[in-house]
Amino acid sequence: MEPVYILGGGRTDFKRNLKKEGKTIRHLIAEAGKKALDDAKTDPAEIQAAA
Repeated sequence: MEPVYILGGGRTDFKRNLKKEGKTIRHLIAEAGKKALDDAKTDPAEIQAAA
């Protein structure tokens, strides 16, 4: 099976105060990843691995 690459982009708001929101950098990484998948019009259930 050939590898498939997904091209999409996502970013978070740089002005947010994570401490006030009770969030960590991991939350931002997940949020940006979700936005990138949305941009690529890809269902997260279709992803087998990410690096």
